[in-house]
Amino acid sequence: CSYASFETNVPGQQTGRETAEVIEHVVGIFEPGRFSVTLFEGKECGGDLKALDERVEGAGSGNGVVNGEAKGKRRGRMDAIRGYRRVERIVHEFDGYDLVFHYYERDDWKGGAPVVGEVM
Repeated sequence: CSYASFETNVPGQQTGRETAEVIEHVVGIFEPGRFSVTLFEGKECGGDLKALDERVEGAGSGNGVVNGEAKGKRRGRMDAIRGYRRVERIVHEFDGYDLVFHYYERDDWKGGAPVVGEVM
């Protein structure tokens, strides 16, 4: 069992890369059997409550409204990390920020499911 961690606070708009692309790049380096992603983002002024994983991709119209089609494409992109399947997705809304947790397993993962308290 091994552990690696990657953290960034650079907005995707500055790099021109989607969040899913950054995740695929990092995962391609370490090639884990399973991994988790935790995304945090401060809520926009005006109380816009779009889900975090809809905002992190930087898409949407200029007025902050995301149409259903674009919303589905972004969620689908985070669900479809190349070579992995999303096993879990948890969304939390807090005062001032949102959190989205994703858990993935490699498509050919043969190990068992994680258990509460497991050290990975």
